[in-house]
Amino acid sequence: MKHERIKTAVWWAVITLTVLFIWGQSLLGQELSRLQSESVQGFLGSLLGEWVYDTFLYQNIRKVAHFAEYALLGMEWMGYRLTVRGTRRPAWWLVGAFGPVVAAVDELLQFVSARAPRVTDVLLDCSGYICGGAVVFGLFWLWRCLRKDSDKKDLQF
Repeated sequence: MKHERIKTAVWWAVITLTVLFIWGQSLLGQELSRLQSESVQGFLGSLLGEWVYDTFLYQNIRKVAHFAEYALLGMEWMGYRLTVRGTRRPAWWLVGAFGPVVAAVDELLQFVSARAPRVTDVLLDCSGYICGGAVVFGLFWLWRCLRKDSDKKDLQF
């Protein structure tokens, strides 16, 4: 029982920090956001070489970042759902609804920083969230199938 409370608290702390990071990025002003994107692009260019300048990743760094941060959030929520048992385990509908709600609030926060919120960004964020969750779910499922001495009662989706 105490072990599940600790796991739940750790998952909530990690998820909360991720959401605060995501929302913090949306509160950055246009100029600071642009400078941050350019510094990441410069880092990628120096790390990977000049060929990276013509790639999709370089030209769409903000979109890739949106997808990646929501993929991380989806991974965290799915990890939480699959590793916590009993009454502390979140319902599937909560896991599914959390990402789109965070994404919608994320875009609305951009009004505060005088940036342009976009519905397409919400869709991209939701796609990242779903993909991240699917990766963790798939890895968990594969791990459970490969375990030779697994107790099938543990596999509660």
